[in-house]
Amino acid sequence: MLPDTVTQENNRSEMPYALVKLEEAARVIRQSLNELPTLRKRLDKHKDDKAKARELYGDIKQQHVRLLASLDTAALSLLEIDLPDEADYTIKLGQSIKSFNLMTPDYNKLCAVLTNYLGKLPLQDAVEGKTTNASIIGRLMNSVKMGYFPTELEHINHIVRGIEFPEGVTTNLFDPCCGCGLALRALADGNNCMTYGIELDGLRAEEAQSRLHRVGFGSYFHSRISNEAFHLR
Repeated sequence: MLPDTVTQENNRSEMPYALVKLEEAARVIRQSLNELPTLRKRLDKHKDDKAKARELYGDIKQQHVRLLASLDTAALSLLEIDLPDEADYTIKLGQSIKSFNLMTPDYNKLCAVLTNYLGKLPLQDAVEGKTTNASIIGRLMNSVKMGYFPTELEHINHIVRGIEFPEGVTTNLFDPCCGCGLALRALADGNNCMTYGIELDGLRAEEAQSRLHRVGFGSYFHSRISNEAFHLR
């Protein structure tokens, strides 16, 4: 192991657990900022298709639950690092978002509130890489290797416009790091596709299983895949 890698590993172990959890909560909140408005627009687009609309509303509810859980985690972390005022605000914010009407057509106000909240968190600058704190950088390097950086659904929409799926043929789609399955589900939406994924994180894999046809729990690098089994990866 190289010396600088050793330093990074030591820095990770020195980072307080409460700060690690706060960073993880902030990541989930950012994910919600990206995914909730996109899912809501897709729900409007498919409002005349009851089955599809029901599926999309279920995705919105799941993301809403994850958002609330991340705020609970943030509140506990803030209390542990002795920031009671910030923790109290987080609890009140969570209560307000819990009663948020998911069928509200415009999520701009919700997103603005969450963006403002993220700007007040003590780790905001560190999470965005605006400092050179060694322990934070070490943690970020760990996240690059094992963390979750989902593809924004708006980017998937651009990709879909550049793909012409063959008619009368079932296309097998595979994502070796499928996360919660949202990106692959959006790619397959409206096309004759079978969706397969692999996800390292157990909770995300379970969520992906509800959206994709089959999900493997574990590492892609320890998986065995048949030759030419998939048309798109």
